[in-house]
Amino acid sequence: MEPSAEPPAETPASLPAAFAAAAPAAPPAAPPPTPLFSLEPPPRRRFAWGAFFVGVGTGVFGTVLMMAIGIALILMAAKSMLSENSGAEAALMPPSFRENGPRSFYGEAEPTWTLHTLTGESVKLADYRGKVVFVNFWATWCGPCILEMPSIQRLQDKMKDSPVVFLLISDEDAGTIGTFLKKKPWTMQSLRGDGNPPSVFRSNGIPATFVVDPSGMVVYRHLGAARWDADVVVTFLRGLS
Repeated sequence: MEPSAEPPAETPASLPAAFAAAAPAAPPAAPPPTPLFSLEPPPRRRFAWGAFFVGVGTGVFGTVLMMAIGIALILMAAKSMLSENSGAEAALMPPSFRENGPRSFYGEAEPTWTLHTLTGESVKLADYRGKVVFVNFWATWCGPCILEMPSIQRLQDKMKDSPVVFLLISDEDAGTIGTFLKKKPWTMQSLRGDGNPPSVFRSNGIPATFVVDPSGMVVYRHLGAARWDADVVVTFLRGLS
């Protein structure tokens, strides 16, 4: 009897399709590890010229705008200060003079008292003998002194045809006075006084104003700021000259 033939073994290819589909799928291949450092150069980017010019334009516009605002604020502050000064000057009262009676005499203005111009030249009160001398003691740091100066300038302009001399005297150094006066439209002669003035010119503060007649006698004095371009002052000075 011939031996019975064994059935051939089933290979995976011959398994039923349902059984093959149920078999687990092979896991996906893992991605290659990312290197910590790359030797390849980074990709070049195109320069954004549009964004660049927009940024520059915005910055320039902002700077110009801020400068314009700053200048406007400065001009507004300066205008406000000028307005306040004008109002304060308008509030100054004219000095008072004795209308009747004899003229006041406070003593002789020492003719040998030596003053100096801002360039260092010596000046004595005797140099102005025969003229009316309007003497004003002041300082660059003195607010009331600065406040009354425009009226003294206007008074000098009114008296330009009369023999009246206007002297501004300060004990500050020439550089300080000169730098300050460069910013002002005042044309009165500015002098420096060394040491204490003669007793007839001494006062308890500034501004202090004195008037010397043609004979060298101090005939008027006033302590504090005043509106010097008033008609009463013009009349008084012309009466002396």
